[in-house]
Amino acid sequence: MTLKKLTWLILITSFLITLCLVILYFHTAYTSAFTKFEKQYTNFQSDILRNTSLRYIKQMRHTAKDWGAWDDTYRFVRDLNQKFIADYLNTVNLEAIDLDAMVFTDLKFNPVYTAVNDKNSPDRDHIAKAMADNSRAIINYLNRSSFAFFFYVPQSDKTYLAVTYPITTSDYSGKPRGYLILIQSTETFLSAVFDDSGYRLDNFSIIKADKIADDGMFTPIAKIENDILSISLYSPVIGTNSKLMMNFELDRSLFVYSNRMIFVSIAVVICIFIVAALTVSFIMDTFVLRKIAFITKEFQHIEDTREFDRRLPEDGIKEIRLLSSTANSAFNEIYTLNKQLMMMTNVDGLTGIANRRFFDDTYAKEFRRAQRNKLLISVLMIDIDHFKDFNDTHGHLSGDECLKTVANVIRSCLNRPGDFAARFGGEEFVVILPETDETGAMYMAEFIRMTVENLPICLACSDKPLKTTVSIGAATAVPDPEAKPSSLVADADAALYIAKKSRNTALHFSKCS
Repeated sequence: MTLKKLTWLILITSFLITLCLVILYFHTAYTSAFTKFEKQYTNFQSDILRNTSLRYIKQMRHTAKDWGAWDDTYRFVRDLNQKFIADYLNTVNLEAIDLDAMVFTDLKFNPVYTAVNDKNSPDRDHIAKAMADNSRAIINYLNRSSFAFFFYVPQSDKTYLAVTYPITTSDYSGKPRGYLILIQSTETFLSAVFDDSGYRLDNFSIIKADKIADDGMFTPIAKIENDILSISLYSPVIGTNSKLMMNFELDRSLFVYSNRMIFVSIAVVICIFIVAALTVSFIMDTFVLRKIAFITKEFQHIEDTREFDRRLPEDGIKEIRLLSSTANSAFNEIYTLNKQLMMMTNVDGLTGIANRRFFDDTYAKEFRRAQRNKLLISVLMIDIDHFKDFNDTHGHLSGDECLKTVANVIRSCLNRPGDFAARFGGEEFVVILPETDETGAMYMAEFIRMTVENLPICLACSDKPLKTTVSIGAATAVPDPEAKPSSLVADADAALYIAKKSRNTALHFSKCS
């Protein structure tokens, strides 16, 4: 696996794990927070609805107390005075306090007198009968619950709210003679309580509610459906196994929006992570992986070509710069060692100029270049005159000094970068002159010959400097596509052979082959 693939694998895996953990935490934390808040909101609204209903019933209780602790009411229950009925138990008075009926009962909740307004006149006897039929149930309920209850009148299929208070004297000195019950229809009660409250009453009905064990009034139960929060208030209905359900609908668009925002936020987090991952990947790829890939490619190229003079760019991050710098230092050392080794391999050990092997390689390249580009190339073959006699007369060490002197002269005469001199063998030297015509070749040959002739050779064994001369053969050609490199050297050697007959001579000879 490459470094780039490994880096991508690590980055993708790390980002995916981190992203999943962030999303999980984000979803859990915010969902829990919003759920808790909505639950608190639901409980708060339920309490408002319940307390609003109970507060209204307490107001009715105060009205019942005003009537029940009135001496005239006490005497009426005792005497059933017709004047009291005419003066106080008429439709006008009942409607003034929003009552549909007022029932006076004995201590066992048996009706003594029932007063109704005009619109409820048909229900007078039905209300009284429902109270009488359910008197025992009413007593049991009031003993364990509150002072108010709902009861059902089957004849008219109506449900009524009843609020009770004992009938006593105003100084509470006399024993209660019975109960005063203020009665409102459920419609009147709901209209009075919730019309101006801002809460929307969806419906109310008598339902079977055995699963609701609480027998208290206005037990709230909340239910969520889509964008609607429904809060139902359940109250037992005396004389039935059912409960009165008042259902209110509240808008929960805020919570729906909040839930949607959670998913939007999660999507935003995912986008941020994707952008962050792409950004980190881009930075890693641009400033690290590409640099490392380039360096790796350069290493491979150097390994394949053995070009140890090639250098890596020393830029980028600190570690890559250090790696490139260290590699370049190693390449410099290798290049220097290779150059020294090349010098040892390609340089003649005695004269210090290129040897025959180096000449063959260099000449082959220059000849092919001239052949390919149709350029002139000249070759000079140089031979030291009477070298055998010089050796025999002055000794081999002096002969070596003579070879060194001639080699240095030849090398000093070459000024162009492309000109090349080498020891061909024994006392023979060869010079390559790329892109040089016959005139140039002859000029260079004559220049070398005269310089050697005029340069004294100082020997340790002789007090007087010696002189020597050279013979030179030159050949020039624009090589034919089929020509071999050895052909031009052969021409120069042939010219040298002719020049040696006269000694100390420069001669041009070429077949332009």
